[in-house]
Amino acid sequence: MNEREIFETLTDARNLAKRNFLHESEQKYLLLITELDKSANTVSGKAKLWSTKAEYLWLRSQYFTNGEAIESSRERKLAAIRLLWQTASLGALYESKFKSDAKSLVKETILSVGCVVPEDASGVRIECPIKIRNMGAGQYGFSLGAFYEKAICSICGRDVVKDMNCPHIPGEKYAGQECRIKRENFKFDHIAMTTRPKNANTGITMLSIPKDEVYSNFTREQIRKKQTFGLPFVCSLCMKEGVDPIEIGVEKFFQMQGLTLS
Repeated sequence: MNEREIFETLTDARNLAKRNFLHESEQKYLLLITELDKSANTVSGKAKLWSTKAEYLWLRSQYFTNGEAIESSRERKLAAIRLLWQTASLGALYESKFKSDAKSLVKETILSVGCVVPEDASGVRIECPIKIRNMGAGQYGFSLGAFYEKAICSICGRDVVKDMNCPHIPGEKYAGQECRIKRENFKFDHIAMTTRPKNANTGITMLSIPKDEVYSNFTREQIRKKQTFGLPFVCSLCMKEGVDPIEIGVEKFFQMQGLTLS
């Protein structure tokens, strides 16, 4: 195919999808992917192939064939996002557009199929900032508690930790000499979890919830089905509550599901 034929085939595939002729659209995409694969030895060739594959996989995630479950849709959505992220890594020419496209697909994925919550033998791990805030933990930050064994005034030499009679104020000048406090033997005492942290950028970024606590929200039959079929825990908070997950970037989305982008 030449460039014109490639463009026309892609346009046909998109138009067929819009008209809900999904099988016909799929055939066009698969033909196009086969052709683009032949010239994927250049940066531009890779960009065309990967972005077209991503577009096809996203379309394919919108419908099911016999024997497919929602997990098939999720896997195709994740593969599409990975391909767009891979395309964005090809250089500055592609970075802005395809990173933005990938983030848009992340948002649509969260709002359509939710997020899988990683689990191990003891519990589930929550790293989603939206979920953490919703559970009340997002209001907390951390501050360090520490003390000095000595704090010596540079003007009079008093240890202001033990001697309250020092009249000098740090930063003020006395006879042309600025008062400074020389602190000695600094020691950490504790870390405080507080709603008014000294550093506003600190906070809880991960919660581990024991499985017994998680299972208490399900019926025995639901637990049996999960264990029998190996079903994952899926968070659908954003879907149910109408939350806009715009703050969840591509890398964060994969991290909080225990997945890699590569």
